[in-house]
Amino acid sequence: MFNKRGQGLSTQAIILIVLGVFVLAILILGFTMGWKNIAPWLGGGDNVKTIVDACSVACGTQSVFDYCTTKREIKMDDDALKTVNDDVIQKDVSISDLVVGNKYTCNDLLKYPKLGIQDCKSICPKDTPSEDDGEDETDGE
Repeated sequence: MFNKRGQGLSTQAIILIVLGVFVLAILILGFTMGWKNIAPWLGGGDNVKTIVDACSVACGTQSVFDYCTTKREIKMDDDALKTVNDDVIQKDVSISDLVVGNKYTCNDLLKYPKLGIQDCKSICPKDTPSEDDGEDETDGE
């Protein structure tokens, strides 16, 4: 009469399901842990242009927090880093070398002119030394 054999899944359907689960797992890991931890080659090696753009936007919008406080991690190749540091050392020996992987504010990066950070340090509040705080307390007495 009727063929009552179970239909089952074809090999092609099983392969597609396994592939879909794998891609879904990679997407979940990428969005939760960060793409640079999953696949470092996706993020690229040089982020100087991104930092320069972010600092320009912060300066243009007069965003004190973004320009003066937010620290950004520098990534660049060794040759570019050497060029930036050599340029600074020739001008001012007291400035320390820029180190890849360290985090700097836009205001900190102004010391390195080859990076091309827009000068907007006038929006940054002056740091008041602890001695001034002590003097203010004695003025109030």
